[in-house]
Parts: sequence; C-alpha cells; structure tokens
Amino acid sequence: MPENSRFSKDIKDEQPESSEKHKTKTVIFTVLIVLSIAIIAAANLLRSDSTHRKVRYAIKPQFDFAFDFSDYGLALVVVNDKYGFIDKTGRFVIDPQFDWSWGFSENGLAPVETNGKIGYIDDTGKFVIEPAFFWAGKFSTNGLAFALRYDDEYKFDKYGYINNTGEFVIEPQFDHADDFSPNGLAPAEVDGKYGYIDNTGEFVIEPQFDMAFCFSKNGLACVKANNLYGYIDSTGKSVIEAHFFGALEFADNGLAAVRTSDGSGYIDETGRFVIEPKFDDADTFSKNGLAPVYLNDKIGYIDDTGNFVIDPQFDDAYCFADNGLAVVAVNGKYGYIEIK
Repeated sequence: MPENSRFSKDIKDEQPESSEKHKTKTVIFTVLIVLSIAIIAAANLLRSDSTHRKVRYAIKPQFDFAFDFSDYGLALVVVNDKYGFIDKTGRFVIDPQFDWSWGFSENGLAPVETNGKIGYIDDTGKFVIEPAFFWAGKFSTNGLAFALRYDDEYKFDKYGYINNTGEFVIEPQFDHADDFSPNGLAPAEVDGKYGYIDNTGEFVIEPQFDMAFCFSKNGLACVKANNLYGYIDSTGKSVIEAHFFGALEFADNGLAAVRTSDGSGYIDETGRFVIEPKFDDADTFSKNGLAPVYLNDKIGYIDDTGNFVIDPQFDDAYCFADNGLAVVAVNGKYGYIEIK
C-alpha cells in the first residue's frame, strides 16, 4: 500500500496480527467483494434480459413503404410507386399495379386507385366496384364506407357513404367524413365544424369541434377544440379536458398516447398519466401490449410500464398487427418483424 494512502498509518500502527494472517484475510475479503459484484451484475443482467424481447425479421426489408397487415390477412406494400398486396410469407398475392390503396377491409374489399379514380377490388385483384370516386375509405363493420365522388360537371362533390355494391346509402352531404366507430358513430364535417352521425346520416352529436376522430372501444373519442386535444363520450360530453398538443385513440389496454410540452406519454381513461411524457413521439399500444415510441431519432417498443422491451433501433416502426407482425424500416427499406 502506498505510503501516501490515508489508510497507511492506521494499518501499520494498529495491525496486531502477523503479516501472513493479514494477507490471508485481505485475499478472502477481496474475493468476497469480487463475488458480490459478480452476483449483483448477473442479477441485473438477468433482470434486463427478462424484460427485453428478441425479434427477428419475418419479412426482410425490401419495400419502398409498407402498411400493417389487415384483419383480412393481407398487407399493402409499395414498390416503385405502385401498390400491391402480400401475405404473411412476403409473397405477392396481388402484384404492385395500383396508384394508391388503403388496404383490405374485413369484408374482403380494398379501395384502390387507377387512372385517377378509386374503386374496390377483391382478394384476386378483380374490381367488384368500378372506379368512380375521387376519394374513398375502407368499409367499417357496419358495411359502410365514406366516398367522395365527382359531380356531373366533374367537380368534387360532397362526402357520403356507400354499401358494398357501391350505392350511396347516406347521400353526399358532408364536407368531410371518416370511418364508423364500433359504437356506430362516425365523424363528419359541415361548415368547418365536426360532429358525429349515426348510420342514417343524422347528427347525434352536433358539429362543434375543430377536428374529430373515431371512437375507441371504451366509448371515448379524441376531439380538437381551440388547437388542443381532449376526449368526449358518446353523448358529446367532455370526459378529459382538451389540454394536450396531440392525442391518439385509446388502445385495448385502456391507455392513449398524448403529447405535451414535455414530450409524449400515455394516459388512462381518467386523463391521469400512467407513463410520463418522456418520449419524442408515441403511437398506440398493440393487442400484444407493446407500443412503438420515438426517442433520439430511433424507434423502439415499450410495454405498459413504459420500459423498453425492444430497444430503439428502427428508422420507422408501427404497431403490431393481430398476426404478430409489425412494419419497421431500416436504411430506407420496409419489412416486418416478429417476436421470437
């Protein structure tokens, strides 16, 4: 031990045992310290490994863009500015040939654009509703899809809702419209304000919001008023005050991603933060309990405690679909990962 150590005098003056005994005790003490450190490190490593998930590429990155797998079992991908559909193995079921699409609905029809007009195809790529619309959505569970057509003078008409034969069952009358929610209500805009209509086209929540989004399964919908976002119930009553800079729908686990001046985090149905706003951006939780979040220019996945289970490593990433695959991007190409 160096003479200038602050312990050197105490050891020399107060050590009553022989140097050999001292050396033996010193060695034993050192070994015990090393073993303790090793045990603690191993415990921490085990704890870390137990929370992290191992992932692999189910479909390697190869597409210019990719979308989630639909409940119908096919995913929309983009190659050389053309849209096509793949199955879970990555095999093309419908070759890239369309100018745009939104993917398949549960009823087996997908809106696609060709030559500037939108129609609907089946899973063979055959048109079952001929291209006639300027804009159109996926079919909701009630069998209706919003659509925007051209009028007789080839000018944009109002939004209405069509059935699976392409006929309007709610006549075009809205400035904008969205999908029907599980509770049977759909956001619709008239004269710059949004409200909610039922499947007859009648407003059950009068137009009053700057923006409105579909209801979640828990019966709450995100709305925008005075440039801030909050949540209402199916009567239009405010449940969570509008004070967020951004907000998404509630997931099945009862959490919703919101944005504040501090960052993005997750609230419960009372508006209380369950995961503090510590991320640069955040997306909705998937049914498998994981959510993609953005931090320091990369995207990873967290669990409902806010801990990373898949470290930030992707340039772009989306929610896991029901089939267990999630869209991710690395080096400009999109593919699909799954948890091992």
